[in-house]
Amino acid sequence: MEFIYKQKSSSYARVGDVLVSVNRAGGYKNKDSRYTLVFSFTEKAHKMVFGNVEYAIFAFEDDKIYFTSGDKRTGFKITSKERAPLRVFKATILGALKKYSCDAWIGQYNLKYCPEKKLWYINRSEKLINVDNS
Repeated sequence: MEFIYKQKSSSYARVGDVLVSVNRAGGYKNKDSRYTLVFSFTEKAHKMVFGNVEYAIFAFEDDKIYFTSGDKRTGFKITSKERAPLRVFKATILGALKKYSCDAWIGQYNLKYCPEKKLWYINRSEKLINVDNS
């Protein structure tokens, strides 16, 4: 007999600057459910990318997601986790986001800087750890 004990949802080893996950309402396997793309940044990564700004925007390009600061009108609110030194923002996947395979992005990444675009980004081909969201 094996007893299963509860664990914190963040009990996996944190190795990257950014954790990408997907939250689904109505069950993960239900493809018609509403879902949210969640970006969790370490405190250090948050300061590198956003500084003291409270809103974030992001862009998909090929196998990369670029991040920059936004404002209250156009950006996603960055919140902090009380028990973990993380800064988080969530984007509900509707319309434009549905064309991207957000499930393929689930995992941990280190941030990279693109000097040409002057933006920080993560690269899907450089995923550090896959995280099972099921």
